[in-house]
Amino acid sequence: MKKLSRLFTPGLVQSFLTCLTLSCWPYIEPPVTIFSLMFIFCVAIIRAKIPNKKTILQKKLKQTQALALFSSITLMFTCFILFKTEYREPFYIIILIITTTTLSILLVLSHIASIDNEEKTLFSYTKTTIKYTWIITSLGAYHMARANVSIIFDIPFDSTNNRPITFFFAFVYIFWVYYTLYYLLSIFIFFSPDLIDFSRNKGTEPYPGTGYHLSVLLPSVFMYVTLSNILEINMTNILKTGTNFTLSYDARDSFFCHNRYMFLTEHPDARFMFISEGSYRALIPHKDDINVFRLTCSDKEPFYSLNGVVDKDSLILTAIKERANILINDLYLK
Repeated sequence: MKKLSRLFTPGLVQSFLTCLTLSCWPYIEPPVTIFSLMFIFCVAIIRAKIPNKKTILQKKLKQTQALALFSSITLMFTCFILFKTEYREPFYIIILIITTTTLSILLVLSHIASIDNEEKTLFSYTKTTIKYTWIITSLGAYHMARANVSIIFDIPFDSTNNRPITFFFAFVYIFWVYYTLYYLLSIFIFFSPDLIDFSRNKGTEPYPGTGYHLSVLLPSVFMYVTLSNILEINMTNILKTGTNFTLSYDARDSFFCHNRYMFLTEHPDARFMFISEGSYRALIPHKDDINVFRLTCSDKEPFYSLNGVVDKDSLILTAIKERANILINDLYLK
């Protein structure tokens, strides 16, 4: 049993779980995973033959290792569900991402509590960093969200301040900034000996070596890489789900023109965002996208007009196509 416990150290177990997680990825070749597993088992066998002094960890450090192990197992099941099963709806993806991200945050908080001193110096510095970056990040993200909503929906900037779609875009920006900042901060905490020596009591709190780092840092870094890939692959579906959800509170299924409510018979699923009296934005679903139109009330039947919202590139492309058609017609007539 002693040899068995030495063979399956937390670091090697984390490496083994990492390989199992990689085997769930659709773009990882099976031979790569098999070779990695063979290498891990070879290291485990060699380690079992080499005598070494047993390292006794404090209770807090053991709790951090246990949380890291649970996080790795959760991440493995997340990848299995998303890549090997049919449960790929945006709702499941969002729930799994929130769960794994929460576990990763708890892992770093547990690590900070394990190495911090009685005055909680490291935790205080971390809290201060998050507080001040939150002010800058939230203001910047909110302004960017308002600007993008104004451009996408072609509405005045002043009317974007309290729209649900604005808060959704701001949340996405804040999530990405803090998602990256969190992992940069966690790597800094894991790898900064000066910070660790400053925060702990050197005489009574010996700091563990490479094995502990591997068992705790590996799942944290691998979570960042894996979740980044999952978000990149499914970002379109996530944005679509979030946009449809917020627009259900920001737009209605009818519009008011010529003293009565109307809807578009040719587009029964269209929703209408009120801008001002007699002015709406018609949001018409088209395949996996939403086309935005300016809807303006008029006095002639059908008592409204629709004009598509286009950008500069679309205008240039349309002009090029029109000139190309004219040139082709001229050549054909000749």
